[in-house]
Amino acid sequence: MIANGGEDGEKLPHFIGASVIIYRTTKDRFELLILHRVGYPRDDADWAWTPPGGGRIDGESPLECALRELKEETGIELDSEATLTSLVDDWYFFQKEVQTTNIVIDTAEHDDYRWMSLEEALELCSPQVVSNALASAYGNATKDRSILEGFYPRAALLDLDGTLIKNDHTLSDLTKKMLMIATEVGVTPLFVTARPPRAMCEIVDLTSIAPISVLMNGAMIFDCKNRTIVDEEKIGERAALEAVSRLKREMPGTVFGVQRGFDLHVEPGYRPSWPSPDNVSFGPAEDYITQPVTEILARNPEMSPKEFLAEVRAIASDLVEVTTSSRTGLVEMTKRGVSKGSGAVRLLKMLNIDAENAVAFGDMPTDIEMVSLVGLGVAVANAHPDLLYACDIVCASNEQDGPASILEELISKRLSLAGLPIDK
Repeated sequence: MIANGGEDGEKLPHFIGASVIIYRTTKDRFELLILHRVGYPRDDADWAWTPPGGGRIDGESPLECALRELKEETGIELDSEATLTSLVDDWYFFQKEVQTTNIVIDTAEHDDYRWMSLEEALELCSPQVVSNALASAYGNATKDRSILEGFYPRAALLDLDGTLIKNDHTLSDLTKKMLMIATEVGVTPLFVTARPPRAMCEIVDLTSIAPISVLMNGAMIFDCKNRTIVDEEKIGERAALEAVSRLKREMPGTVFGVQRGFDLHVEPGYRPSWPSPDNVSFGPAEDYITQPVTEILARNPEMSPKEFLAEVRAIASDLVEVTTSSRTGLVEMTKRGVSKGSGAVRLLKMLNIDAENAVAFGDMPTDIEMVSLVGLGVAVANAHPDLLYACDIVCASNEQDGPASILEELISKRLSLAGLPIDK
């Protein structure tokens, strides 16, 4: 709890403003109170839809600012203090559950309000710092963090992009430190990612560890240190050809990339997510599928990402496993039954580690099975709502070192049992 401060010469914290995330639970439905600002578009423009909040007045503490703004903007006057849920970019986010339905908005500032589901709120509320705070509030309100007590993992399954790696493609010093300490105390870090082999060298350079990892959404187990393929699950030639044929017939304009081992084959108009290898080939996908392939990638610029994923599943899910690890419209297809979850289990078995003795971190629906199979499943605050619903706990976002902070907490407990400090 943030102290009011300001009395007897106490120095107030520097901040710009504060918000209170108001929520209620009705018939097992978690709902958030979101206001719409006067003069802003009705869609997902930044700061158009937000929880109650605003800028500080001189002399106010963060909590005083948040509670004043709440009363001014909604008429809600809390009879007890709110809990701090996150602090980002000099802005404090508190949270509080209420029972009231009597909302009186300040029409000079807002022209509408709604009680929204988490998914609705995350879709409308931006920038990311706001949606992350909403997700953190949801996690604090609905997840039981006591699961962390007495849990000492032997392995940490780590999604990379959007989870471990920051948005500028770097790793924080805390993350690097915790990965190194984890390896020293018997918590084996294992990467589980949609990336192909050609996109792993930079990760090894960033982290200074080179574990055996699960790549391509579970289709490949890869030794990062020796840069060799340990195991590969491939789509049969007949199933791959039929999937491509159906999708081209039913959705004209769809273009494909096909991966096998270290190789990549792309059709004209297909944009790879990662730098192309030296041995990339070009032409119709069918010309390359003359033997089993590891993964089929598809894009259709004429369709929204959500619509495209749904259509591909409807057309080809009897032939291949259909998923996405991207928010940009890329659809990824692997052998039926192959997923990040199945790949993680295969790797853990190779290492003789039970899944219940592992912690897993993710941010996308591709991570749902993985976080559901392990002893502790963690979603970062910037995760897709489907994963936020499925996880055991929600940690801070990838930008705020969420996974590293959880690892630090888990490893600190292990070290304390041995009488060692975390900075040993």
